Amino acid sequence: MSKEIENRSNKTLNHITKADIDEYNNRLHFNGNKLREIIGNLHLITNAKEKVDMSNKLINEDNFQSAIKIISEGILLHDFVHSSTLYYLKAKCNLKLSNYSEALRDINFAINCNLLSTYDNNNLSEYFKVKARINESLGLIKEATIDKINSEFHIKLNNIRI
Repeated sequence: MSKEIENRSNKTLNHITKADIDEYNNRLHFNGNKLREIIGNLHLITNAKEKVDMSNKLINEDNFQSAIKIISEGILLHDFVHSSTLYYLKAKCNLKLSNYSEALRDINFAINCNLLSTYDNNNLSEYFKVKARINESLGLIKEATIDKINSEFHIKLNNIRI
């Protein structure tokens, strides 16, 4: 090592203060916590995806009450990637069980999550179809008609190639 580099290294080492060391340790601690948080979030996403898969299986078996329970567990994971899908599935279950007010609340959550999401907006046409069926069941014909129009609009929007 040249004398100049050695002198620079020694000078740099001599200027390190306790505050510098504390700041460095705090950054390491912060980054370690962030890494643990990211790993934890990946685990939640996996669990939420599992909840979607499990609830789809239960819905196919017409076991709507159990599906709602699994979906509710998935929603509590606060996984934004799968939130719209979970609320959509819950709305479909509540519609099948004639729980129309809950179904309407859930489908509105699904639509809002989907609109805010950058992950997947392709399902909006299906979401609006379900919302139209819910509104028809509630006797809200005008709202159902608007939802059908929204459904058609999103089908056409998804077919546009840029």
